[in-house]
Amino acid sequence: MKLLIDIGNTRLKLATHQNNTTRFVTAVSIESVEKLRHELLAAIKSLDESASVCFAVSTANTEVNQAVQDTVAPVAMTWVTPSAAAAGVANAYPDPTQLGADRWVGMIGLTRHFALPHPPILLASFGTATTVDTLSPDNRFLGGLILPGVSLMHHALANGTANLPNTVGAITTFPTDTITAITSGIAAAQAGAVLRQMTLAQQTFGQRPVLCVTGGAWPAVADEFNRSPDAARMHHLPYVVLDGLAVLAG
Repeated sequence: MKLLIDIGNTRLKLATHQNNTTRFVTAVSIESVEKLRHELLAAIKSLDESASVCFAVSTANTEVNQAVQDTVAPVAMTWVTPSAAAAGVANAYPDPTQLGADRWVGMIGLTRHFALPHPPILLASFGTATTVDTLSPDNRFLGGLILPGVSLMHHALANGTANLPNTVGAITTFPTDTITAITSGIAAAQAGAVLRQMTLAQQTFGQRPVLCVTGGAWPAVADEFNRSPDAARMHHLPYVVLDGLAVLAG
């Protein structure tokens, strides 16, 4: 059995991988390193058997990564970092080290859900930051956008203005109060970034792209996307980064 660990800015996700089957185990907050160590160790001890190796990807700081490695020990850790190519996916970044490892592994994760040939695929990840990345029909990661996530946009408006509250409201077509206007505007901004990349992908490849969504902030913008004509063709892939780790783990 292999452990798979996806460490984001706010949460760690743990899964197991065995006989080509991946099982999600738990998500743990990384707000407190000590609590993280305690809960991760408890989750690992609850597993039916011991792990032989651990594949991990992280966007967290060195302290968090070291805490995870110490907790998993003595299981050998493989930290996945971006490369020019891996698992049949090519990387268009001239310097792969400039790419976030989670974005790279997410692209690899898409190949577990979409076999060649496939249309262009967009992966929109809604977390602390929002990223919108594109995988070409021949499995080349073309690059993508990074913008502030939903919570960061709320905080920016509240902290940068005198009278706008940091409160979440409903998403409506024509908001008639301030809170609804803020929430709807932020959702529209997130959707607009995705629509831009969808349009560019279709213009580039002459095919309507597939949209995949993931991330802890997805529920905050889901209503905005669900009203679009493409909603029926949208794929929610909550564990796409863990899927990518599973591909790399073999």
